[in-house]
Amino acid sequence: MIQGELIIASRNAIYYKTYQNELSDNLNSSLVNGTLVSMRFDCTKLPNIYSII
Repeated sequence: MIQGELIIASRNAIYYKTYQNELSDNLNSSLVNGTLVSMRFDCTKLPNIYSII
């Protein structure tokens, strides 16, 4: 229902997921120290939560 993107990067691995595509890869060098999680949604496609409540 909500189309968006998800990115998870941790040290030398990365995972990227969209509504239609999925990618995971191991990188040769360390991308981040720790873990990075990023999500992005198209807010114009969110349902009216006030009608649900």
